[in-house]
Amino acid sequence: MATATTTDKTTPPPPPPTTTTTTPTTFHLFPLLPYELRALIWRFTVVPRVVDVYMPETPSNRTTLSSTPIPGPLHTCRESRLLLTTIPPNTKSENFQDYEKAFQLSPHSPHVAPNPGYIWLNFSLDTVDITSTDLHCFTDPVIRLSDPSQVRRIKRLKLEREYSATYHGEYFFHTEVRQIQAFQGLEEIEFVCLDGMWAFEDITVHNQFPCGSENVWLVDGETGEKMRAVELDRRCEREWEEREGDGGGGERRSFW
Repeated sequence: MATATTTDKTTPPPPPPTTTTTTPTTFHLFPLLPYELRALIWRFTVVPRVVDVYMPETPSNRTTLSSTPIPGPLHTCRESRLLLTTIPPNTKSENFQDYEKAFQLSPHSPHVAPNPGYIWLNFSLDTVDITSTDLHCFTDPVIRLSDPSQVRRIKRLKLEREYSATYHGEYFFHTEVRQIQAFQGLEEIEFVCLDGMWAFEDITVHNQFPCGSENVWLVDGETGEKMRAVELDRRCEREWEEREGDGGGGERRSFW
């Protein structure tokens, strides 16, 4: 007589519980760190920014405006604000200050708003983007937005210009561009060419820039293409030589 065998069916053990690791967003022990370490951490929060600066066209009520948010650490606590806006003792270099008030009009000057604004700026790192604001607003003794010493400390300047509008194009290329000489500390300048880079051909040939020709950049306002002005000149020269070699006629275009 055959004996039936039964198979022992056991329930498999449940899988181990899954654990999720979350990154803490708050470090409650930060105030207990040594001051030197806290200061180092605060300074690591300072990063390069593009800061837009403009003055509304209200000559009887001038003020300085910007849509760029104030650096976060200046809102965090008193310690971070003091650390990043104060020149350390026994430090002679004004550039050691991380953030300082810039483009602040004197309320006693004529045609200035009762409470003129100011902009927090790091002169060593930040790019000042004046968009379409006239350069005379920074250099003219009557309407300038800031002290001349601050203008000389700006290292990176960005502005928007076009040539297709006859008056504005002629004014910039033959008059306004000369005001760039007042920005003696420039290391780099960037032109956003609203009607194409080709209008800025030879801009470094006919003008001297404090930052040198190699540090003049052009950005196409439509495509976003970016190149050095000297590279555009070389490209134009090559195309002109090719055109002459093919027997092409006409005169080389020049806005100068």
